Amino acid sequence: MVSRARSKPDSSSGPIVVGVDGCKGGWFAVSRDLSSGRIQAKLFPRFEGIMNEWMPVIIAVDIPVGLSSDEKPRGCDKQARATLGARGVSVFSAPNRQALTASDYADACARNRAATANAQAPENGRAISQQAFHLIKKIKEVDAFVRDVAHARIRIFEVHPELSFMALRNQYQAQEAGGLALSKHAPPGRAVRLALLQQAFGGDVDHVLDDRTVRTSRQASRDDLLDAFAALWSAQRIHDQSAIALRDTLARDEHGIEMAIHY
Repeated sequence: MVSRARSKPDSSSGPIVVGVDGCKGGWFAVSRDLSSGRIQAKLFPRFEGIMNEWMPVIIAVDIPVGLSSDEKPRGCDKQARATLGARGVSVFSAPNRQALTASDYADACARNRAATANAQAPENGRAISQQAFHLIKKIKEVDAFVRDVAHARIRIFEVHPELSFMALRNQYQAQEAGGLALSKHAPPGRAVRLALLQQAFGGDVDHVLDDRTVRTSRQASRDDLLDAFAALWSAQRIHDQSAIALRDTLARDEHGIEMAIHY
């Protein structure tokens, strides 16, 4: 599935940033050439295809990047929930690295409990949510890419769409604490998010959403598309060094990968 929208007729020539959301068919990505303004949207079966297609300077993806291997949970997850307030329920705790090799949900929970158990209170080990388990394959895919591909660590950043939408609202509408009041799963909440993206990207959003291959695809939902655009907006902010990063001080995992959520 490929769709294109051009803010200007120029061919791509400048640095490219990308927003990515996981979807049924793999990864839905929206790119923007920062010189020409050209926007492209494409579905990729594999995450590595995004880098091969566009060679972006920034990839902002809604997936955990950097994983804890001990009893201490990722501080960025806790900070994201606190920042979003009531909408913080949309932020799940990332699984520990040990859970990535699990064979099923029960095994993943057992591995995560063992990894997070405190020596003084081993019964306090944490299981993982069903949502986290269903994303383990995608988490493993991005984790391997970040660890193994040269320069990936300075190009790939974790984002969360609800944080992006919160920042969009605060920029284009009114400064408020917490995330958006309405859920994206209900039509009114979806309409609010679309309106914010239209303010940020103009007609490019509608061009992509109205593309026939996008509208009829069963591999990516409308929510996936909106979240990818929200991630793209944060990718631009990361490139401009205006993004906010939620992190613990010097929080890196055992492979030296930063554990932070940007928006």
